[in-house]
Amino acid sequence: MQITAFLIQYSKKMTIKLVAGLTVAILAVVSTLAYVPCNETNPYYIQEAIPDSFNVCPRIQCQCVYCLYHNFNYSFVRYRHIVTCDKKGIISVPSNELPADTVVLKMRNNMITGLSSNSFPNTTETLLLGLNELVSEKIHADAFSNLMSLTHLQMDYNRNITFINQNWFRNLFQLTHLHLEMCGITKIVPNAFLNLNALQLLNLAGNKIKDIPPNLFQKLTSLTTLNLDSNSIKVLPDAMFHGTDNLTLLALHRNSLTTITKTVGLQNLLMLTSLSLFDNPYNCDCDLEWFHYWLREENSTNILKNIQLIDCGSPQSLKSKQVAEIDFEVLCGGSIPDAHWWVILAASLGALVLLCLFVFIGIKYRKYRILYADNRISLSSKAKMKKTQIELLGLTAALLVSLTFAYPCSDHNPYYINNSIPDSFKVCPKPCSCPYCLYHKFNKTLLRYRHAVECDGKDIHSVSSHELPADTAVVKMSSNKITGLSANSFPNTTETIVLTKNRLTSGQIHDDAFSNLRSLTRLRMDDNQNITFINQNWFRNLFHLTHLNIEICGITEIFPNAFLNLNALQLLNLTGNKIEHIPPNLFKNLTSLTTLNLDTNSIKVLPDAMFHGTDNLTLLALHRNSLTTITETVGLQNLLMLTSLSLFDNPYNCDCDLEWFHYWLREENSTDILKNIQSIDCGSPQSLESKQVVEIDFDEFECGRSFLDAYWWVILAATLGALVLLCLFVIIGIKYRKYRIGHQNYEVVQ
Repeated sequence: MQITAFLIQYSKKMTIKLVAGLTVAILAVVSTLAYVPCNETNPYYIQEAIPDSFNVCPRIQCQCVYCLYHNFNYSFVRYRHIVTCDKKGIISVPSNELPADTVVLKMRNNMITGLSSNSFPNTTETLLLGLNELVSEKIHADAFSNLMSLTHLQMDYNRNITFINQNWFRNLFQLTHLHLEMCGITKIVPNAFLNLNALQLLNLAGNKIKDIPPNLFQKLTSLTTLNLDSNSIKVLPDAMFHGTDNLTLLALHRNSLTTITKTVGLQNLLMLTSLSLFDNPYNCDCDLEWFHYWLREENSTNILKNIQLIDCGSPQSLKSKQVAEIDFEVLCGGSIPDAHWWVILAASLGALVLLCLFVFIGIKYRKYRILYADNRISLSSKAKMKKTQIELLGLTAALLVSLTFAYPCSDHNPYYINNSIPDSFKVCPKPCSCPYCLYHKFNKTLLRYRHAVECDGKDIHSVSSHELPADTAVVKMSSNKITGLSANSFPNTTETIVLTKNRLTSGQIHDDAFSNLRSLTRLRMDDNQNITFINQNWFRNLFHLTHLNIEICGITEIFPNAFLNLNALQLLNLTGNKIEHIPPNLFKNLTSLTTLNLDTNSIKVLPDAMFHGTDNLTLLALHRNSLTTITETVGLQNLLMLTSLSLFDNPYNCDCDLEWFHYWLREENSTDILKNIQSIDCGSPQSLESKQVVEIDFDEFECGRSFLDAYWWVILAATLGALVLLCLFVIIGIKYRKYRIGHQNYEVVQ
């Protein structure tokens, strides 16, 4: 009996412990799952320690909450005091009622007309004042002067902001984003943006700005995006972009520009990836000639938006014609390099003077000839006649030389004396032309003759370096029937090669086809449908290559290390191929890369750390592929220089693995750079097909909260604890039942 009583008592104790343990485990799980990311108070404060100034909130039905702030490209998680007062009919900022630790302040779509001195708590980092009735004269010079931590300021859609005061932003040293679009701004005072060294985005679109003060943007050394479109700007000042070397996106479309002078400095913005200049009434006269040639350069065509809409507004005879298509040689009497206009002018004036002397001496010579015919000429006159003949011959030669010097292309390099030209420089493939043409790039002062080999559309089947001039600089062989390239196919002086629209086959391109081209900067092999793979040896010695175009080929495979030594590469275009797999670390050494086009392929997966080392990337195209997911380890969020990113038209699988991507798409930095975000939609599951990824409510999924990745170990521990306790409960229950049965049998026997 004593043993039975002990067993019963022991079983009861174990049952109580088991129930208590299970209760604790369940509560742990429930409390974790029920964790709310927003609170009325900061959970990191002990209630008694919260200052009274942190507990206030405007009485006009605003919401003041501490919300968990977790940005996926940062490692920290913290609470931020967010004050939301959108659409509350506010007519003035309730400065005394704002929490002293406010971080984000939203006061959009109200009726605020003015801002007093120090209107906002000095902890504010984001301030949204769009869609109000702010008036420039009612904004105090010190309205923002205490906001040393402010990074984002939106004052857009305030129609009564007619000018920008030079004192408003003078202390905003941390400001990175400034939105002043769709206001009524007609004037910006000098030095308005003087101290904004951290500013990355400045949006002034949709105002009434007519003039840009000189040196307005000079101190904006971090600026990457500048929107000046849809204004009334007539003239751009000289050296307008001096100091803005990091600018990647510039919008100047829909203004009143009639000309753009070279002294503005557009051609010096080497980091640009997007430039819009269309819908301006350009006056197509000779002052715009440099601009015409600059538009036609490859660097320019790569970045220009709607180049076909950059057309003439005057004169009437050229109205609506594209600036890039105007024949300025006919319009202005020949293409004259403006950096050396004095050379051409001197040659022309010299030719004119020589022509006048030629006529004058010719008249004198005719006079002597008449006297000679009548036998009325003296010996001294005969000597003068001979001298005149010599002068005429000399003038004729000088005239021919001066005219030849002014002509931009020759059969030989004018800097050589004919007899000193090496024979290897005189060769030329039979169907081609090999002129020396005056080479002048408008953003350089260099003026020199370069041997260009022009063989486009000549039915060529092969390339031989022995048939090309030894001093070749440019080779154009597009639209031919070339199938292969042998070792060292081109002269080692070659800087540009164009092999577009041929029949090149990967297996027939020798490993050393380009190995001797240490000076090569541009290589085009696009539209060769039989290039099915990229060999890792083709480009290994192209240390100065800046542009590589291999789009619209049949590439299915890229060998590892194919781009290993291309440290100078700025543009890589692989659009329109059949690539399915990207090797790990393929782009690792492309430290100068700014533009990467991988769109319209069949890529299914992006490898981890795919963009490690490509910190300067500004344009990335991954649209129209077969991507079903993008993991956080790929590193998209680490590309801080990006200004253009396209990820649309991919069949994303909208499950919990895509949750981080959903939240990243919604971040302000991401929405600023993403193209066609509304087309980033789900391909599966069926219930979510065609729905936008950014609009999916991941809280309804069985993914838990977005903060669970920081607390997964708590859930795991609670779950394992509950499982262990459940097992113990079952074991003890079985033992207890066994003892109960034994006890009952014992009583029956008794």
